[in-house]
Amino acid sequence: KCLTDFSVPDNATSLGSASSITPSSLGDGSKVGSGPVTVNGGTISSGQHVSLYINGDVLINGDIKYATGVSIDTLPSFVLRATGNIYISNSVKQLDGAYIAHPDSDKKKGSIYTCATSAAQPGNFGTNGFDDCNNQLVVNGVFIASKINLLRTFGDINDPTTGNQCTRKQASVTKTNSSDISGTCAAEIFRLSPEIYLNGTSNSSNNPTVRYKYDYITNLPPIL
Repeated sequence: KCLTDFSVPDNATSLGSASSITPSSLGDGSKVGSGPVTVNGGTISSGQHVSLYINGDVLINGDIKYATGVSIDTLPSFVLRATGNIYISNSVKQLDGAYIAHPDSDKKKGSIYTCATSAAQPGNFGTNGFDDCNNQLVVNGVFIASKINLLRTFGDINDPTTGNQCTRKQASVTKTNSSDISGTCAAEIFRLSPEIYLNGTSNSSNNPTVRYKYDYITNLPPIL
């Protein structure tokens, strides 16, 4: 599917005029709604497959995580597609799944902001800019957008670390998960986690819970 292709499955369930959505409580399948929408945090259960299609802007205000202790047959999946911008609250520290911001009809949107205070306001980089966006963000999955704005100010990969503390010029700060991110102090961490392709979910299908197997997988370096 191309980035500009925002085709909603025929059997997608309407979310009506809901302005607040909790993916973990939606069950399986494709759901379609209108923005601006706030997407709440939660844990995607074992074997649960959710695809959200939002016509408009989205604010994510909580961690979205996959259940742990699952097998290859019960890997969960979560996909968020928005025809607008995706804003991520600074309080969010972990996002699992795929997050896709499509350009709108005027091609003025289609961006992801990793720090925001509302569904239309990126982090304030005025007087309190450093503090507004100072939490580390770990993404176990992918971001796809016309533009990805990396706005977190947590630290730098060159910052020294002791235990779960990163030492920067301003202060010592606590990492999101010291045992899970190899001690890095980077402000944003992106990992294309295996469940993205192992669960084999076809989100372009009218049945998003259908799973497809791969013959092989090849990783290629980025083109600069």
